Amino acid sequence: MTRTRLAWALLGATVLASIAHVVLLAASSRSMVHPVVIGDGFPLVTIGAIAGAGIGAAIVSRYPGHPIGWLLVVGQLLSELGLALRAYGHSALAGELGDAPGGELATWLSIQTGGLFVVALLAVLFLLAPDGKPASPRWRLALALPVSGLIISTAAVGTISPGQLDADAQLVGGPSVLLETALIAAFVLISAGVLAAVASLWLRVRRARGDERQQLRWVALAALGLAAGVVANLALFVFGAPLWVQPLPVMFGYVCVPVFLGIAILRYRLYEIDLFLNRAIILAVLTGFVTVGYVGLVVVISRVFPMTQGKFWPSLLATALVSVAIQPVRERAAWLAGRIVYGARAAPYLELASFSKRLQEAPSTIELLRRVGQAVGRAVDARSATIRADLPGGLTSRVSWPESSPGGAGPAYALPIVEQGELLGELSVTTPPGRSLRAEEQRLLSDFAVQLGRAFRNIRLESTLAQRLTDLRASTAALEASARRLDLAQDAERQRFESELARSVLPHLRAVERQLREIPGTDKNLTASQSRLDELHREVQLALEGLRTLTRGVFPAQLARQGLPAALAELLVRTGNGHVDTDLAPGRRFEPRVESAAYFCVAELARLSDPHLKVRLREVVGYLRLTVRLSSPAPDSLELLHLRDRAAALSGHLAITDENGASTVTMGLPVDQPAASLQT
Repeated sequence: MTRTRLAWALLGATVLASIAHVVLLAASSRSMVHPVVIGDGFPLVTIGAIAGAGIGAAIVSRYPGHPIGWLLVVGQLLSELGLALRAYGHSALAGELGDAPGGELATWLSIQTGGLFVVALLAVLFLLAPDGKPASPRWRLALALPVSGLIISTAAVGTISPGQLDADAQLVGGPSVLLETALIAAFVLISAGVLAAVASLWLRVRRARGDERQQLRWVALAALGLAAGVVANLALFVFGAPLWVQPLPVMFGYVCVPVFLGIAILRYRLYEIDLFLNRAIILAVLTGFVTVGYVGLVVVISRVFPMTQGKFWPSLLATALVSVAIQPVRERAAWLAGRIVYGARAAPYLELASFSKRLQEAPSTIELLRRVGQAVGRAVDARSATIRADLPGGLTSRVSWPESSPGGAGPAYALPIVEQGELLGELSVTTPPGRSLRAEEQRLLSDFAVQLGRAFRNIRLESTLAQRLTDLRASTAALEASARRLDLAQDAERQRFESELARSVLPHLRAVERQLREIPGTDKNLTASQSRLDELHREVQLALEGLRTLTRGVFPAQLARQGLPAALAELLVRTGNGHVDTDLAPGRRFEPRVESAAYFCVAELARLSDPHLKVRLREVVGYLRLTVRLSSPAPDSLELLHLRDRAAALSGHLAITDENGASTVTMGLPVDQPAASLQT
């Protein structure tokens, strides 16, 4: 805490030195826009010194031992103090302050903290930026360049007696060759240090990633601006430009340092001092308001009411009015500080409002989640944001913003997305290193989670509805295809029945009809020969046998009378196509449609396959399981589609597996409680 207070005290000293500098310039015979005054550093160096010292004090507040913060605070104080001493020395030596003492000493001290001192200090700063350490141990040697130049410059100026300087800080009689050589050597070493700093930062930028890379780019740009100013200064010196013009490029480069560092701090959170800047701006605005308001009210009351001069109550009234107005001013100051430090993040709920509009334009769920993640990340200035949505069917949709999340993130903050007591997903963000979410940002995330809960509920409903619609369309298509296959199967079965009838029954009936016509009319009443009657009897028996065979294929009487195992055994015995193995209890019966589906499955396989069927019947957990093993590959699946349709119509299934040149057909049919056993 002591070091922090010291840093802010040094900032205050810098401000006081700047005020003294301005007062001395105002009292001088030279105007503030005089070429010599501009050449001495006003107003560029003064502005840069105050801004740089403020940034340094903020860095020290966050990191009390950070070298960069102390270099900025001390360096800017000495720089501005040198300008104030320079103005005092000129006024004292020019006789503008009467018999004011110490003019020569003040001028001599101002040279010691002049341009070479400031540039050397900034070269050291950039060689250590941003973490206060060289880029590598080898870069420590580069620190010797500006330090050596500063030592040579200080020693060279130390050989000059203060009495040898005039009011314009010029050496009476001109500098000696040795002094000029020393100052040139110091300038070269310090300039080499600035160039080395630029190279060091360039290497750091190449190695950095993410926000760190953006931060270092602005720091490197500040160093590059200073280096360009040094090079331009040398060029102006070589081409003989006026003395007051020569240092201007270096001054512009000097002002670039706090400007570009401020951009890196405010926009890319360099050193994470945004909170301190926010509080400093609020404090400065409130202090200014209280001071100006109080003094202004007291002056106004005294002028308007002369009789109040010397009275106590005007001061009391001014204090009361300022106290009443302080709260609204504080709110506006907080808003202003937030806008300056956090930019668009100062009004995160505006981001939430604009988010609702962008949400309506999302064409898909993935795009919706991506826009949500982007809105969340920007609203709380997170390093990354991840949205997870739990969709129906056990599916999960996860989107991260940005798509390639940078590494080196700080702590993560996760919120479950809950709607009506049901977990629908998760919202999580990761913060930059060294930063945690503020209380208002956490509240904002909670509001986002509430909004997402309602949106995710709608997404789940829409997803469920879309899935059911897809399933309904698939079922409709399957039913239409099944209906077409059943129609084709019925036509094929009708044609097969007609063909079998014409092949096995009609020829015998035609033979009987022909033989009856051949019997003479006189013999029609039991007078025909016995051989002719036997032949007619045989043909009739063959026709009846063909009819029995066909009618068994329609619905065998054996199945209705004795049940499925007996009917299958009779079928395989008649066709010679294998045997039946069953685990069913004796007399176990099922619904007629279940028994019919199982029977015709075996009958169809017996008709289409080889005569080596192994049929197994068993009941497993509410299902009748029919397994038919074939010694050869199963028929074409298209020929068995009607069997699949039979099983599907009863909410069952049919599967075909091939192994080692043989096939197994498995049909599972759901069954209810055992039906009443039918007596034979």
